[in-house]
Amino acid sequence: MKKLITIVLFILIPALKPSLFAETPPAIITLNSLNCEVKSNHECIYQIEREVLVNNKKGQEYSIHPIYFANRNELRKISITLYDKNKQLIRKIDPDAMLRHSVFSYSLFEDNSVAEINVGNDTYPYYLSIKYEIKLKEYLTFPEWEPQPFEKIATIYSAYTLTLPADFHFNYRFYNCQPKEEIIPLKDKIVYKWVLGEIMPINLEDCARPFKIKIPYGLFIPQTFMYADKDGISDSWGLFGKWVSDIEDGLDLLPDEEINKIRDLTKEKKTEVEKISVLYKYMQRNIRYVSVQIGSGGYKTYSAAYVCKNKYGDCKAMSNYMHAMLRVAGIPSSLVLVRAGENEPEIDTSFVYPGDFNHCILCIPLKNDTVWLECTSSNNPPNYLGTFTAGKQVLIINGNKSTLKSTPKYGKDRNFIHVKSEVEIKKDQTWSITVSKQYNGYETDEIRNRVRTLPDEKLKKWFINSQPYQEIALKSIQYTCNDSFPLVTGNISFTCRRKAGPTPVHATMTKLSDYCPISKQNRTEDIFIPNSYEYTDTTIFTFPLEYKLLALPSSREISARFGSYSKKVIQEKNSVMIVRTLSKNSGTYSKEHIPEFNEFSTGINKLENEEVVYSANE
Repeated sequence: MKKLITIVLFILIPALKPSLFAETPPAIITLNSLNCEVKSNHECIYQIEREVLVNNKKGQEYSIHPIYFANRNELRKISITLYDKNKQLIRKIDPDAMLRHSVFSYSLFEDNSVAEINVGNDTYPYYLSIKYEIKLKEYLTFPEWEPQPFEKIATIYSAYTLTLPADFHFNYRFYNCQPKEEIIPLKDKIVYKWVLGEIMPINLEDCARPFKIKIPYGLFIPQTFMYADKDGISDSWGLFGKWVSDIEDGLDLLPDEEINKIRDLTKEKKTEVEKISVLYKYMQRNIRYVSVQIGSGGYKTYSAAYVCKNKYGDCKAMSNYMHAMLRVAGIPSSLVLVRAGENEPEIDTSFVYPGDFNHCILCIPLKNDTVWLECTSSNNPPNYLGTFTAGKQVLIINGNKSTLKSTPKYGKDRNFIHVKSEVEIKKDQTWSITVSKQYNGYETDEIRNRVRTLPDEKLKKWFINSQPYQEIALKSIQYTCNDSFPLVTGNISFTCRRKAGPTPVHATMTKLSDYCPISKQNRTEDIFIPNSYEYTDTTIFTFPLEYKLLALPSSREISARFGSYSKKVIQEKNSVMIVRTLSKNSGTYSKEHIPEFNEFSTGINKLENEEVVYSANE
């Protein structure tokens, strides 16, 4: 599912304060206005009026403006105008010149569209003014208020106006802002207006929570609505879940031929877990994921029979199809709505807002466990959610008993990479290397996708490019994905050549650390580490007996609240074994701990830069 209307556009100007900016910014949003008028429970109209001042060539990117809309709604009254720095007319743009296309080019069918045009000007500065109107023929929420569409440029003035019938009830909430509010009662209407003044650019800080939790925005939702031909109430998550259940009712029926197939697949399986596994793998092999963004705002799914016949579906359709198969097998399950994405902020559980969700998965409550299925994945093992949906507050759909719950999140005991490398250094400076790897948990997300989707030659090229060695010649490479739990193993053998001669040779190892010191200057955010993990690397170097070791890494341990690092170095006659372990602890840490974090990071990086140095002279 996708949010249907996200606007990024602009228009006319309050006076600017030069003191706001130390230097001329590339662009400034001078006016950002949204006016929404509610006609009834299933119709509202809103107008966008925005203006941007483009000061120089660097600001030209802000003259490309998309208008997002759903095809079942009506986009109209588009006006695009350019003014010079003195607000004198340069030209008007014909709205018919706007290019209209599907939002998601990979989608098989698409109900979400975008109209856009590059209306840049060669002379700076200039003003770009855009106005348009969208008529919503049905709605669950009112348009969101986005006072600052871009984090990198300032907004001088932003306003949101909501005009309602006098007896119309709604809920709303603001985040990261406290706008000035004005309520104007009319004869049979009430007008609400909220205004924000200067909003300066938001700095993106290293090791901080996602940008989306910093921006100011407002959410608005009617208490009662008519959508997809069903009445709904938004006063509680349970009531909203009941509406979702109502519009999905009867869509989990399968044709007899498919029912017989399901029974045949599960007849020899003794446990519910075995039945879930065989049906999940059957779906992964036979149903293709596509973004089918049509229907009632992305909430009402295609039927299970449709997916069965056509062999494709989006997240809702595939989850509903899996739900239907499990029902045939006698296993109850529930659709689950989630705001997916590793950098997406958590939903506000105290405020019911349907627009919070952009994805659908499946939940299977067993007697002693809960099984979660990511039905759009052709690679995931059953009961594994990667970083896209793990550790999220979700809405489990179960009629008026729909409830919020958290999806599981892996700790570092299940998120790890273990690597063992044996490096034999020969007299002719040929290195013979064998590597064995184990990836588990979230660390499998990327590698599993590579292994399952890349042709052999591209997989080999990726491995070679990821190594610190040169002149690599692969002997063998094999990766294996476990189908029952999130584990990927790799076994690789290759040779490489290093320069011989009197110059000492540095035996480089792959670095474990991705830490880097962060600046405390003007810091506003706490330190955020999203996931815990552990990396271990064991490297054994074997040399000819006559070679001389000139330098060895030191054995050390570093520990802090953020994690720990250790290095053990063991030397024997003609070999050196180096064992390194990096452990990271997820969490949010006060910005007051930045000096400690930097000391921790710097210490790790210093140890990681140490190398084995030897001379090949006899």
